[in-house]
Amino acid sequence: MLSKSDMIGSYSFGVRLEHRLRDALGYRDGIGFELYQRSYGGVPSEKLLLELRNMVDAGARLDVIFIELCGSRNRFFETGDSDARMREILADVDDIARRHDSLVVFFDDASLVSGPRDGNRGAPASERRFMAMARAAGFAVVTLGEDLMRDALELGPFGSPPYRSHHAAPWAIDEAADMLGDHVYPLLREHLRGRTPGFQRPEVDVVRDAAAIADAFEAVPAQWSAMLPTVTDASAQATLVGDELQIFVDLATLEVDTTDTDALDDLAAAALHRFLVEDPAGARARRVHVQLAHFRRYDEYGAGVRDAAEIVRAHRLDRAELLDFLAAVRRRH
Repeated sequence: MLSKSDMIGSYSFGVRLEHRLRDALGYRDGIGFELYQRSYGGVPSEKLLLELRNMVDAGARLDVIFIELCGSRNRFFETGDSDARMREILADVDDIARRHDSLVVFFDDASLVSGPRDGNRGAPASERRFMAMARAAGFAVVTLGEDLMRDALELGPFGSPPYRSHHAAPWAIDEAADMLGDHVYPLLREHLRGRTPGFQRPEVDVVRDAAAIADAFEAVPAQWSAMLPTVTDASAQATLVGDELQIFVDLATLEVDTTDTDALDDLAAAALHRFLVEDPAGARARRVHVQLAHFRRYDEYGAGVRDAAEIVRAHRLDRAELLDFLAAVRRRH
């Protein structure tokens, strides 16, 4: 299960959901069930799907994939909510799911959020459009709003939790996890009955795209780690949008002469090395857009807000252009 709100991760929503489904599938159908949960704070769809693909590329063979939409904060479509962008997201999810014939369940938790103490909100219009498109494409989509409204009349924790801000009460999380489990149990039973578990299935060979840029540093051999400055996750962000890897480097966290274009290009090459060689983020990218910037604002998680950035230097490169760029960097050293 991939979730993007700390509410889901903080109060063991995943543990409760696992218990509910494990008991239902185990006692009724003789099927074992284990849930692996990853939470990422307030991230857009690109980050969530990148982490999911990295997990699958690293060898995870998933039978079921839960994806939280987190519509209440409207972050899932941070880079755009056009129909075309939504189709790209669904195509990416479908591509990941086909690797091991995984069942995908989108669940909308807009009704869970209680801050400022006004739970049971409706999903934003963009998310309702996305859910309609997902259903039309054959994905399972679960919303809990109507049932939660009914139960909130009795339980009461969603509208007035004993916590400030957006956190719901632990018993509210338990109730919502049980409700989600009851909604998806028939889908999981149908999908898992008679199925060979993913961990017993053979590895899937992935054919590398000839236009992919993942092996660019291999094609231009050099002692890159020793040659380039160090770029870490604290100073750079990477997002895969379609087949373009977008990299932002925060110059405020690094010592560099911003008037020296060679130094800036070395820094850009270091960021490329970080996300193409040391991290699987760029494995599927066919183009890269690296931007070196000063950020004027940061979000609550310390990441630079991109629409509040002053771009100092940028490169948008396909495979051939990237090879030329790396060759020029190597010649300078």
